[in-house]
Amino acid sequence: MIALVDSGADCSAMDVSYAEVLGLDRAEAIQSDITTAGGTTVRMFQWPGKNLELQFENDRFAFKGGFLEFPPGADPVNLLGRRDFFQRYIVQFWDAAEMMNIDTSPDYPKPAPSP
Repeated sequence: MIALVDSGADCSAMDVSYAEVLGLDRAEAIQSDITTAGGTTVRMFQWPGKNLELQFENDRFAFKGGFLEFPPGADPVNLLGRRDFFQRYIVQFWDAAEMMNIDTSPDYPKPAPSP
């Protein structure tokens, strides 16, 4: 999966099709309407009782976001936001050089290197 690192996103958000792949039942979800940065209102589904995780490189951590149902014809986008991703990583943007650096926060142990 590809996701945008978004410091303006309160929480991480994935397209609802990933929830369907995971076998999550929409009828069991907590649902709410949220407004995107572009002003569009979309439905968010969350399953707080499920042990959902995200993986970035070799590191897995709890997913505290939700799954979005985009309107027909919209381009779905996945976002890594502040409640989970930005709690775990230090993210640096250097716009002039068009560079970004992501490092594990010192509050969390670094994952073991891959063999």
